[in-house]
Amino acid sequence: MNGKKPKNPKPRREGSRAGILAAITTPLGFFALAMLVAEALLVALALTLDLAARRIAVFILVGLLVVIVAGVFLIAIFRPEALYGQRAPGGAGKDRPLKVGDRIRIRSDIAGQDVVTDDGVIAWNAEMKPHLGKETKIIAVEKNPRAYRLEIDDERYQWAPDWLERHD
Repeated sequence: MNGKKPKNPKPRREGSRAGILAAITTPLGFFALAMLVAEALLVALALTLDLAARRIAVFILVGLLVVIVAGVFLIAIFRPEALYGQRAPGGAGKDRPLKVGDRIRIRSDIAGQDVVTDDGVIAWNAEMKPHLGKETKIIAVEKNPRAYRLEIDDERYQWAPDWLERHD
């Protein structure tokens, strides 16, 4: 080697557009970005306006903030998992969570698979095997970890959402 350090490519700044866009991975992040962009545009516009028009721009900013905060609040109440980009429990592609009274089918390809969630582990029990592939009804929903109690086993075991399929 000739003793010279090789030139490093230009480092990417954390605040670059690509970095910002890569950070938007959830709907909640998108709401934050949309709010920042809208505010920046309105503030830039307000700087070019006279005093009366600036007041209107400020009211629009406040109104936009209220609408976005109310929207996020409603989503947080009715579909909190949507804010984090997660699907509702109850199997892939289902647009609504399973609830008490729903008719389901226990998947037949899950024997021996424990499920690890953010809240804990739902353990597979060998005595659950005779119920695989059968249809039943949800009797109770547990929150931590998210699991279901079923009619077929008299609520004896916890069943993971991934083990169940909606049967309408």
